[in-house]
Amino acid sequence: MHGSILVLLPRVKKELRWIRRNTRAAGLATRCQMILLAAKGRASRAIAESLGCDRSWVSRVIRRF
Repeated sequence: MHGSILVLLPRVKKELRWIRRNTRAAGLATRCQMILLAAKGRASRAIAESLGCDRSWVSRVIRRF
């Protein structure tokens, strides 16, 4: 996500946080975390490093969202 800004509505942020906390599916929780971090302005590389995953996965999740 180079140069893009992801803006989330408050209700969407709330729902992503709820899903992240209450899901048993680790992949889904990780994807929610990626979106929330991107909305805070974090770069894909920084998100990937903090979550211990590949930058291409982060970029793909953000792009699809």
